[in-house]
Amino acid sequence: MQWLRKSIDANRNFPWNFFLLASCLVRLGRLGEARAEVKTGLALDPNFTLKRYGALVESDNPVYLAHRERVAEGMRVAGVPEG
Repeated sequence: MQWLRKSIDANRNFPWNFFLLASCLVRLGRLGEARAEVKTGLALDPNFTLKRYGALVESDNPVYLAHRERVAEGMRVAGVPEG
């Protein structure tokens, strides 16, 4: 999570990091903060959806796919639209 915050500080115009941070915050039980990060990310990229995230699969490795599903579930709980 620390590196996501540093990445956001380095470039506040890259929305993906806000969505990834939101997923991490959900895992920590910090839902209010997670929803705020999603709101910021959607302000930068209003077309971001879980469907769009899911379309960018770069491997068929089961470990990679399981990780992506955990990230997507966190984003879903935080309020990222399904699409």
